[in-house]
Amino acid sequence: MHSLVTAAQVIGIGVQVIEHFLLETGALPEQDDRPSSRRVFNAQVHAALLAEISTLVGPQAIREAMGATLRELMALDSAGFMILRTCIANIKNSWRAAAGTAVVARLPTCAVLLVEGDNDRETLLLARKWAGVGLSDLIQAVVENKYLWGNG
Repeated sequence: MHSLVTAAQVIGIGVQVIEHFLLETGALPEQDDRPSSRRVFNAQVHAALLAEISTLVGPQAIREAMGATLRELMALDSAGFMILRTCIANIKNSWRAAAGTAVVARLPTCAVLLVEGDNDRETLLLARKWAGVGLSDLIQAVVENKYLWGNG
């Protein structure tokens, strides 16, 4: 068994953050006014969750891992490519870094990360706009090496 306090000590994450995740998964009851040191849960059953919590990152870190701007991250999120680990507003680090890099890895080698000043290529957001398709359709076309415009 773990208490909120011992779990926080083991994984190095604040008690309140762990509490939010455990409440969300149903590992802890909503109505429990005992101190954090007495609110206990099965450590073995929730070991994977505890391990994952310490690996979650915030928007800046996920953007850096992906090479994405904030607008691109939000567009990918809106299109369903980026799924938050939790929807709790208080949790800032709710992204799985591996999920972000997996989105980028799906793109074929013809897709490259843009560097500032590279005017010979289009970003996904600009291409989506002038192609008149949704981001999901555009990315699927890139993955399948299809052209949405011209004679390609």
